[in-house]
Amino acid sequence: MKRKLSSSTDESTESFARKSNICAFHTSHFSNHDSEDDEKLIAISGIRKKLLSWYDSSKRTLPWRTLASESSSDNNQRGYGIWISEVMLQQTQVATVIDYYNRWMGSWPTVTDLASANLDSINRLWSGLGYYSRAKRLLEGAVKVVNEFDGLFPSTVEGLRKIPGVGQYTACAVASIAYNCPVGVVDGNVVRVLTRLKAIGKDSSSKEVMDLLWRVANELVDPERPGDFNQSLMELGATICTPKNPSCKVCPLKDECAALKEISSLHQYDIEDCHLCIRDYDKAKGVMNYPVKLKKTKVRDAVSEVIIIRTPTTSRYLLFQRPSIGLLANLYEFFSILSKDETRNSSVNELYRVLRDDAGIECSSLQYIGEVFHQFSHISQTYKVWSCTSLAEEEDDLSPKLKAGNYQSFLLMDTAEDVQSSSISTAMKKVLRLYQKQSMEPPKKQKRITSFFTTK
Repeated sequence: MKRKLSSSTDESTESFARKSNICAFHTSHFSNHDSEDDEKLIAISGIRKKLLSWYDSSKRTLPWRTLASESSSDNNQRGYGIWISEVMLQQTQVATVIDYYNRWMGSWPTVTDLASANLDSINRLWSGLGYYSRAKRLLEGAVKVVNEFDGLFPSTVEGLRKIPGVGQYTACAVASIAYNCPVGVVDGNVVRVLTRLKAIGKDSSSKEVMDLLWRVANELVDPERPGDFNQSLMELGATICTPKNPSCKVCPLKDECAALKEISSLHQYDIEDCHLCIRDYDKAKGVMNYPVKLKKTKVRDAVSEVIIIRTPTTSRYLLFQRPSIGLLANLYEFFSILSKDETRNSSVNELYRVLRDDAGIECSSLQYIGEVFHQFSHISQTYKVWSCTSLAEEEDDLSPKLKAGNYQSFLLMDTAEDVQSSSISTAMKKVLRLYQKQSMEPPKKQKRITSFFTTK
């Protein structure tokens, strides 16, 4: 298979030699089966020095980094703090995590404090951060550390892997940053940096490439400063070697980057003998050809009817707790049902029937408010928002059929402010804002009081 970019024979020969060097780079440098020759050691040493020097002068000041660098903090506290930060940072931007991390550590400063917390309070703090199963896993992990490890946080990769929800990346990140274990890490940022550094053009999610990247990461990691080195790789991917518009001119590894060198190879070359070379190179993208991702998550559309139910005199809000597993597990929401017809709104009579017969809720004044859209990672969700007034005023008179929505429990909240600060999802906050806008409801500032009910 050939990628023809020029008809010049002389240029083709020169370029093939260049490309051969790139092939040698991603198939030989840093691979475990190579001999420990001087060239390899020099290359690795150079990358370590450049990255750590850049990191020391350019790293962002972050609360979990401050904790890791404090000599006064004990190992157990470092391990706990880094664990919390690493879980929060999964699929979430650093700027978003900082406030959540600070509030979390203020609420549960130690693993023992977290183990004694309840899931509802954890979900309230986590609200808006997304991927809510992470919060539940943190609670489960803290309970395991306290009950099975005598409150001592594991300091090895093997020990950390025993904590619920801790995989290879998180275990290696915590072990290296908190406990100085000489192990590499591979997250999304590191995948991007290393596939560009080595011009790896095969699907980055494939087992072969991921295994290769872990081998490279483990060979590159600095044995004296493993935590700082791993953070430097991730920092490089987050700030310099970004998915779009990377700042290659100021990259500390620009001289070692095979993807950057590849830009100047605007000639014909043969890639049949290298299965790691990129097959469909777009010269306009340059280094952004990497990493190669062949598998795309299929996003489906979904439509739900959401009904905001309030009591007639006190105007309290009725909320329902979602199932303990699945999307948005254990969070509260307004009464919701999947729409059978995505092209139109359900009729008023149909929703009255669903509320009365399926949910066991007698309502009046049902009216349509509007639509709210929310994008989940794998679902494009549209909420068709309604409001109504319950005929029951007191909690003892309310007896909704929780099975109608597979709900665990329900509760009443006094004000919209209470609802906003409760453990509801970002999507439900959007729904509430639309309702407030349409109803022109003034914000109420009063002490939060809730009434809670469990499944009968």
